[in-house]
Amino acid sequence: MTPHPTTINRESGPFQQRTGAALIVFAALLVLAISFLYGQKVRAAVTLNTATAVEDENRAFCTNLGIAPATEAYTRCADGLANVRRLQRDRFNAEAIGIL
Repeated sequence: MTPHPTTINRESGPFQQRTGAALIVFAALLVLAISFLYGQKVRAAVTLNTATAVEDENRAFCTNLGIAPATEAYTRCADGLANVRRLQRDRFNAEAIGIL
């Protein structure tokens, strides 16, 4: 016996196709959201690691010159190193875009 022509076949009809498409879109959005959140955590960890490495370099360099931490001279030394790093980054960026 064949089904009546007005009977909706939910096994492979438009309802199932729309549901499948909605699930694919939902899964894609979920993957994007998780990637975004993971990226933020990674970026924060990299920032913290970079700050720690810079402070370690400052401490090693300035104390090697005989400058004690937590002094005005140490602050000037660390500021000078920050300026050297900025100038080096500027030179690197200029070379990367072909200016130098």
